[in-house]
Amino acid sequence: MKSYLNYNRVYNYLIDLCNDALDEMGDLHDNYDDYVEEYAAASAESIIADMDRYIHQPDKTILGNFNKIDRDWNSKHEQSFDDMVKSVDNETISEQELDYVQEWCFDWFLDTFGTFGLKYNFESSISENEMEYEYEEI
Repeated sequence: MKSYLNYNRVYNYLIDLCNDALDEMGDLHDNYDDYVEEYAAASAESIIADMDRYIHQPDKTILGNFNKIDRDWNSKHEQSFDDMVKSVDNETISEQELDYVQEWCFDWFLDTFGTFGLKYNFESSISENEMEYEYEEI
């Protein structure tokens, strides 16, 4: 089954987000380059799996959020959300159409959830690691 998000796009976006966070935290790139790649890969896989599950839920309501992917898709496209899902799931969609769906879904994801949580979680894991390292040095 094809995914509603392009792994490379999500992964590269997360790499950039994590590198920006490292820049803001000081000179930590040398210590965390491998971790950034691992974190981005695991997060990308998790985001993609969560999005695929969400798209297949009967109720697209997100508590505390006004966005609903089916309503948002239907308001901008002639093809219905359900028909789009069927075409992706059945792989009766061209690569060009799939690229568009994946781009639209990722943009929708970012508009809906933003990047604060992603960046915050990454920064928290780096901070915890730095505190453990400082504690070991004492």
